[in-house]
Amino acid sequence: METLRLKVKFKSLKTIWLEINMTETTEKLPISDFYKVIDSITVFKSEKWWEAIVVFESFGRRSIGLYLWQNRNGVWKRKHKFNIRSL
Repeated sequence: METLRLKVKFKSLKTIWLEINMTETTEKLPISDFYKVIDSITVFKSEKWWEAIVVFESFGRRSIGLYLWQNRNGVWKRKHKFNIRSL
């Protein structure tokens, strides 16, 4: 049991998320150009909904956010944004 904990402790957050069937985002996220996207992982994506965890930068500070977008008439609109922490 202790060995398993140590392995998980040293894995990166990105690796852990990818192991539970999430995918790296290859297409541009529908985030304002005001933010600089450092890294992102898509949690879920369908024709109507897109959910992703995003590391972004604004005013020189990095933050982690959970985003949910809804596709309305072919345009992705942000439905929710939850800022998890500032880095």
